[in-house]
Amino acid sequence: MSYDHYRSEYKLMTKGWIHEGASCSPEDHAETWEKEIYQGSGFGKESEHWRVLWFNPAFTEQQRAELHEKFPFPGKSPITDDLFRCLR
Repeated sequence: MSYDHYRSEYKLMTKGWIHEGASCSPEDHAETWEKEIYQGSGFGKESEHWRVLWFNPAFTEQQRAELHEKFPFPGKSPITDDLFRCLR
């Protein structure tokens, strides 16, 4: 049995990342990703895995790559909680 295991969803929008539950305009929604954290024991190191759940076909692969360049994955860089709310 794992010590710690949880998942959460993040949406990549044209203005940054938002956490699951936040809502924004669908036309600004480029991708939905799931972040999974697993820790096998209280003494073990956490492992973090990301996987794409959905992408908006209205965005080209290049456009999505540019959004990733502009807005790195949450937790992978020193970004603030401001990116987790919908900026209008």
